[in-house]
Amino acid sequence: MSYRRYYDRKVALFVAHAAPGRVLDYGCGSGSYSRSLASHGWDTFGVDSNPERLKEAEQLALEAGVADRTTYVEVPTTARQLPFDDGFFDAVFASEVIEHLPDLATFIAEIKRVLRRGGTLYLTTPNGVSYRHVAKNLLWSGRRRIPRIESWPQYLPGKEGHLYYWDLWTLYRLMHINGFTYVAHGYAEPHAGFERLSTWIPPLRRLRTGLLLMLVHTEPDRHYR
Repeated sequence: MSYRRYYDRKVALFVAHAAPGRVLDYGCGSGSYSRSLASHGWDTFGVDSNPERLKEAEQLALEAGVADRTTYVEVPTTARQLPFDDGFFDAVFASEVIEHLPDLATFIAEIKRVLRRGGTLYLTTPNGVSYRHVAKNLLWSGRRRIPRIESWPQYLPGKEGHLYYWDLWTLYRLMHINGFTYVAHGYAEPHAGFERLSTWIPPLRRLRTGLLLMLVHTEPDRHYR
């Protein structure tokens, strides 16, 4: 597997379509994306609910020489509002986040609040129609999957794993009815073999593991209820 290439492809699509400014790294973890974005000229603000990972992010930013462009803030999972002013950010970078969130309405409303009109929203998430998920749906019977869904600890409140798997058009539809407009999309693949195969056969790119979607905030007052 080549997770470095997978990671780099995610960053490349973002920096190709957005000019540097203030960016929110939502769910930043130990700050790998924050550091990369800072190295591309962004003033990066990372938020996460895990204080230990935020301490690690601060130390790694210092070691990477980008501490002056990175700020990390702890935001509890129970918080319904981000600690930033309206329209504070030029972009929001949320990688591998939206599939975990049980309260999508609050997430979208807060992103819209802190993102300026005309700002960029970048979402990456596992591709719900990837070859891996297609194979799983074909091979796993309901008799096998239902007990696993009901018993997995990651699906208990407060321990949410992947609650959703999005395809491109379902995710775009959700964001469009909430005031975002399409800019670009792409797919990323950590497995070198399938990446090569899907490079040779372009239609297979839509079956890659990661879905990348770039949007612009065009209608701040448009909310789906």
